[in-house]
Amino acid sequence: MNPPTSYNQGYYNDAFGCFDDLVFRRRWARACALMGGYSGLSCDAALEFGAGLGQNLAEIQAAEKWAVDINHTSAQACRSQGFEWRDSLDGIPADHFDVILAHHSLEHVPDPHAILLQLRDKTKADGRLFIAVPVEDGAVPKDVDGFDLQRHLYSWTPNTLKNLCLISGWRPLWIRRRCGRGLHRTLVLAERAPRLFLALRDGADRYLPRSTGEIVVCCRPE
Repeated sequence: MNPPTSYNQGYYNDAFGCFDDLVFRRRWARACALMGGYSGLSCDAALEFGAGLGQNLAEIQAAEKWAVDINHTSAQACRSQGFEWRDSLDGIPADHFDVILAHHSLEHVPDPHAILLQLRDKTKADGRLFIAVPVEDGAVPKDVDGFDLQRHLYSWTPNTLKNLCLISGWRPLWIRRRCGRGLHRTLVLAERAPRLFLALRDGADRYLPRSTGEIVVCCRPE
């Protein structure tokens, strides 16, 4: 993957400064795994596209973990945890991975379809892909001629994300839309009482406005 020319190299410091708190990072990662459907998974080989600081990969029990990102802050963090790190999908083994994560990364790349095709090539025949993408509120930005912090290039609905997966060689097994409201207040429960955490998040999904949050999908290869 070639990085967009507009990529913000200071993104991790600006967006993830709170991850310096290791307790917060651990609880946040546990919450993401629970809501994303991959909590407690165990496998031989796992890959994350857009691995960030490696907090999501750390939630999966795997003998072999590979991380792909384009920021060298990510390289240092992932390698310190024993992960194989690459700055693109080039050279990543084909037909190799049981679990692949694409957690809040597809919205950053110029061609999500091409990335999903590449990820399809990397998975085993019985592998699984877990995707999470943000829900955009659709507001008109105040700054119309400059980039925002996140620099998202795309947004989806559950239906359009399903269609993108289908044309990219992935068959969705389930799709959920998760509400982001009140998430920070329930993070401690993700670690201490995961069933209660999920029950509260399910209630938020059902009853609270969903203008913020994420769409999560689990797919198998066609």
